[in-house]
Amino acid sequence: MSDEALRNRLRRGFGDDEPDDKSFVEPRKVVKPSESVRSQPRHTAELTPKPQKPTVEFVPPPKPEPLPISQPAFTEVPVAKKRRKSKAKSVVKPLLLTAGSLAILVLVAVGVLQVWHKLQDRRSASKVAGASTAAETTIPLYAPKNLPTGYTFNNDEKWLKSNVDYFSITGPDKQMYFVTQQPVPENFDFVAFGKKFTEPDRMNVGAGDLTAGQVGANTIGSLLTDKATWIIINAQSTGDKITNGVEAVARSMTLK
Repeated sequence: MSDEALRNRLRRGFGDDEPDDKSFVEPRKVVKPSESVRSQPRHTAELTPKPQKPTVEFVPPPKPEPLPISQPAFTEVPVAKKRRKSKAKSVVKPLLLTAGSLAILVLVAVGVLQVWHKLQDRRSASKVAGASTAAETTIPLYAPKNLPTGYTFNNDEKWLKSNVDYFSITGPDKQMYFVTQQPVPENFDFVAFGKKFTEPDRMNVGAGDLTAGQVGANTIGSLLTDKATWIIINAQSTGDKITNGVEAVARSMTLK
């Protein structure tokens, strides 16, 4: 189609005549939107940028610095200083030891003296019953001889006073009989003394006249010898058996 024919066609409008040139393409009709459609907001897709992945960078750790050889790698521990002993303590300790040693020596000495005195007492009391002791007193002395079975002389004779001799005898059942010898006191009332006995037994036992019986809580034997020696036998118990024991001791008394 020529330019002239195209202009004419445009003047007439579309659709009146068919185009001369079949190769001509009719343009599309433009449809205007209505007011309601216009009033609606247009939705436009907002493009959101995609988050970028963080990039991790590898950072190598710092290398440790080597310690110098001259510096120690450990902490020094302070050493406790030794306390100096005071001169006062060093002087007091030997003094205490010396005082303790002296105290021990004193105790040992006291013990030795006590033992020595006991030995002396035993030696003085170890005299045989038949030994002569006339130098101690002016009266005749008697000794237990031929004691009955079960009776023992304890070999403990000693002087209680310058004129009082003492020894003891152990009888059956470990009953003790204590014997003293002394001169007859001047103007002594033996009758009144005899009244102190409770139902006494009176008899002659060879060495003299014996009065035996209970006096209070004890059993007493009063033997007045033919040589004017007064022998008293004392047992710290009572009963017929004890009275018989006093009589047995009195019968064994023999002049030394």
